[in-house]
Amino acid sequence: MSLRFLGDLPAWWGGLLALLVAAVVWWYYRRDTRDSGPWAHWLLPTLRATAIALAIMTLAGPVLRHTTTIGQLGRVVFCVDASASMSQQDPDYASTRFQRANDLLTGEEGLLAELQQTHELSVSGLDGSDAKLWWDSAETEQPPREFDVQADAATTDLATPVMRRLGLDEAALGMPGEATADEDQQGPRTAVVLFSDGRHTHGRSPIDLATQLAGRGVPMYCVGFGSAEEPTDVAVVELQHPDSVSSKNRVRGTLVWKDRGPPGRAVQATISAGDEVLWQETLTTQDVPLRRTEFDFAIREIVDAAVKQQPRDVRLQSLPLVLTARLQPFADELDSQNNEAEFRISAVVNDHRLLLIDGRSRWETRYLRNLFQRDEAWQVNTLIVGPAAEHRTLPRGEGTQRFPTEPARLLVYDLIILGEVNADVFTSEEQGWIRDYVARGGGLVIIDGPRGKWKQIIDTPLGDLVPVTFADSVPQRSERLQLTASGLDWAPLRLRADREPNRQLWQQLPPPQTLVNVEPLPAADVLAEAMVAGKPRPAIVRRPFGAGQVVYFAFEDSWRWRYEVADRFHVRFWNQLGKAVMQAPFAVSDSFASLDTGRAQYTAGDAADIRVRLRDANGRPISDATADALLWRDDELVATIRLTAGDQGDGVYRGTTGPLQPGSYRTTVRASGYSESALKVNTEFRVAAISTGELDAVSCNETLLREMALASGGQYLPEASADQLKSLLEPLSSGRTEQHDTLLWQSYWWFWAILGLLSVEWLLRKRSGLL
Repeated sequence: MSLRFLGDLPAWWGGLLALLVAAVVWWYYRRDTRDSGPWAHWLLPTLRATAIALAIMTLAGPVLRHTTTIGQLGRVVFCVDASASMSQQDPDYASTRFQRANDLLTGEEGLLAELQQTHELSVSGLDGSDAKLWWDSAETEQPPREFDVQADAATTDLATPVMRRLGLDEAALGMPGEATADEDQQGPRTAVVLFSDGRHTHGRSPIDLATQLAGRGVPMYCVGFGSAEEPTDVAVVELQHPDSVSSKNRVRGTLVWKDRGPPGRAVQATISAGDEVLWQETLTTQDVPLRRTEFDFAIREIVDAAVKQQPRDVRLQSLPLVLTARLQPFADELDSQNNEAEFRISAVVNDHRLLLIDGRSRWETRYLRNLFQRDEAWQVNTLIVGPAAEHRTLPRGEGTQRFPTEPARLLVYDLIILGEVNADVFTSEEQGWIRDYVARGGGLVIIDGPRGKWKQIIDTPLGDLVPVTFADSVPQRSERLQLTASGLDWAPLRLRADREPNRQLWQQLPPPQTLVNVEPLPAADVLAEAMVAGKPRPAIVRRPFGAGQVVYFAFEDSWRWRYEVADRFHVRFWNQLGKAVMQAPFAVSDSFASLDTGRAQYTAGDAADIRVRLRDANGRPISDATADALLWRDDELVATIRLTAGDQGDGVYRGTTGPLQPGSYRTTVRASGYSESALKVNTEFRVAAISTGELDAVSCNETLLREMALASGGQYLPEASADQLKSLLEPLSSGRTEQHDTLLWQSYWWFWAILGLLSVEWLLRKRSGLL
């Protein structure tokens, strides 16, 4: 039983009018009864006002509805796909798929109106992994005229939300369901009706869901929306590119794009920085799901122009470049908004600096020197010092071919590679400089050899850096190389993209001819092993030291990896290793601070590592300040990150942001002892939204919907045949709902209530002597 209002005056208008008039009557009548005693003074105005209110409410047409259920009603659970692909407008239709699904349900001739007398009905929207209830006949009898919702979910999950809506155990998905088949026989017969384009992009298999429903005797009727063929559309799907590149080098990467154009059409692909086109190519469509196109372009001119615009007292090490990839849209294209995508890379302005020192000009050293010298991103200072070398003693001084004469000069190097040098090449003080260099964040690579030089250095200050101990046995010939579990996970050792092919490749590389017999220290990590007489021995060992790290090679034969493949693996390995081990440079510096926030582009949910180095007016590090990084998005402060100083006394402070939301960010620095105008450094980075692939394909996946319907014991219907749903669902119900309305505003009960209130009020007035 429920109360409804069917009059010409809306219920809320009638209620408001009745309340206002009753209040006026009560106030006016109360003035006439102020001398009639306390009970009459309050009760008489209340009776009169209530009668007047009931009389006015007759204008709203109050109706008392009685609902009687005869027999057993069937239960129908409507699930509407509310993902972004359902917001597409198909050719030959004036409305979107989502709007057409709503139209099938609502209105005087909609399914809800036709089935509400014989079925228990509910409508839910599938929003990602959630099922949001829109309407339930058990809560509201009258179906809505329309659903005021949008189809904008970033993913489509056709399994999990349906399970949740039916109250089924998600853990049982994919398991046999016969054991629970009897449970649903005790309640109403149930069916699920799914309105979707079948573009399942996230979550468990919908086929497993359908199988579970079949075990419970719940058929699923799937109504497919959209054309079975992909509409004309080209789109930028992904841009594969390096995070950073030297401004002197070229940017090389891959444009992954959706090609759903009629075969043979020309489409112009471009990559630009602002209004300047850096790369363009005319492509020909093939009507395939995905294409991969390589791009290659120079950035030196735009980087030089951007650097010139920077303030003179701000020095850049890397510059974030904002680039846009674009595919020229067709006139008949479905969606031209997906034809371009913005991405960012860090352009390294200044070269990386390498200090390479060895005791003899061995093959390993020659190839390494040539490798890095050919790369325009590196400046190499090579010193060969030994009894039979170019220099018998270490040349010291300023400039190239010299070792720095003070520790500050050593800090300008990003990476140091030390070969087989004699223990007396460096003074004890210089050895301490190298040790402090690594402790403050520098990178050191040690390439040992068969002459046992590093075994002699182990008792010097440099020995603190060595991550291994030396055995008494002589170097031995190895049989093959192999990566450890740690090595497989470390990116610099990844010479092939996939894990298993990379593992196999390392076993095929030429093995070391002489392997130094060493054992790793407890804190060291063995990355690669060499098999000697069938037993694995450490070949590449890595260990952190302070804020830096050391990588030790127990062999000198990586140059042999060029055999028959030239630089294919050798160059890639050393470039990756050098950038991973070297001291990470700060992106921007001014007179008092240096700042770095890592990559130029992150993905939503990532956290950015922030590093700040503070100095005084004389360039000396400041390690006792209170420092914060201020994170801005769209010129609004969104986070303040407290930075913590390290134990090395180098003035470096570190902090980490929380998970980042999509958008463009700017980072500034605040520190005690510095004015706001003194710290001018700031960096920018972009956080890209996670690509879900929701709109990569927008045609109707009829195959999936048919399989779901068949597996559940239901039926698939294209949108044009959706009018068959009523006849398919009618057998679920063996009962009906009958409704009877009592027109209260025309009934004697309503009249007698008003008359009774007035009669009681008249009798009380007479008793009080007011008549």
